[in-house]
Amino acid sequence: MKQLSEFLPLLAFLIAYWQYDLIIATAVLVGVISLQVAYRLIRYRRLDGKFAITAGLIIVLGGVTLYLDDPLFIMWKPTVVCLGMAALLMGSELFGKHNAMQYLMGGMVEIPKADWRVLNLLWAGTFTLCALLNLWVMYSFSEAVWVNFKVFGLTAINLVAAVISGIWMMRRSQPEGAS
Repeated sequence: MKQLSEFLPLLAFLIAYWQYDLIIATAVLVGVISLQVAYRLIRYRRLDGKFAITAGLIIVLGGVTLYLDDPLFIMWKPTVVCLGMAALLMGSELFGKHNAMQYLMGGMVEIPKADWRVLNLLWAGTFTLCALLNLWVMYSFSEAVWVNFKVFGLTAINLVAAVISGIWMMRRSQPEGAS
């Protein structure tokens, strides 16, 4: 249910955009994410890291978008989030003692250390690709194309990466000699 609720702001944003424009959709997004922050703080007394960062960026960049009446700031949010995630993953790989993907997965699966490195790099690459694609679509196409890409394209890319990662981890976690 918690994961499903993560799509609520995106859905509200999309509906508001289709009915009005990007500025109104941004106001709706900021409002819905603010309500989610309040709910999670009341219910769970904390915010998990990725949600807190994403919500913070939505509120800040959305607020600047609304204040300046300029949608460019909210359009940068996916790039900022994706580059931040890629930097976190690469930083853990290059400078950290622990693999970020292994830490984020919280022991849900046991695979060899080298495979965690591959998974870490796969996701760092996926996030970097998403960041660059967001910039390309943002500056090369119409606002409507960007909104659809942001909602459907980035979601699809992350879903495909998650499915590939899941299948790969299942295969890598099988005992030696299993078919």
